[in-house]
Amino acid sequence: AAISGGIDYSSESGFYAGTWASNASWGDMKTELDLYFGFGGDISEDVSYDVGYIYYAYPDSVAAENDFSEIYASLSTAGFTFGLAVLADTEAGGDRAGFGDSYYATVDYGFALESGAEVSFHIGQYSGDFVEDGYSDDSLIDLGASISKDGFTFGLSKTDEESGADSDDMKFYVSYAVDIAL
Repeated sequence: AAISGGIDYSSESGFYAGTWASNASWGDMKTELDLYFGFGGDISEDVSYDVGYIYYAYPDSVAAENDFSEIYASLSTAGFTFGLAVLADTEAGGDRAGFGDSYYATVDYGFALESGAEVSFHIGQYSGDFVEDGYSDDSLIDLGASISKDGFTFGLSKTDEESGADSDDMKFYVSYAVDIAL
């Protein structure tokens, strides 16, 4: 089981920044801390975008090379969101752990039910040299589904990872989110 939480700031201009933290249980890592910022908005009435940067830190890891960062972008239309995150940098260094050496492509689809609940589906694929070196034979696919209402979300996820803490076992999660206007 994991306990995680985050806090975000967003402005009317489209700028946002935030952090997310969780306990972790793979390798020598016990904590993950993500820091991110970005900008999002509408291109038209039917199309929106989001671009940003995220830094994944593992502060209690003995091996500093576990930290890495990505730049990301997405387009959303008609309930679909198409996203791409590209490795920006990793503390591991080396020939195959630099900018663009791995990527994470996603497709998400969500829709509202008459009850006011929202249903979402997700598929993503991590590929590239950085993934090959540290996480999978050549790519990692993840699937997910969730239902949300009144700030509560119940979801499930599954990956095709073959070993370790992120094995292919089905994972379940429950979360709660609240907006606070300042």
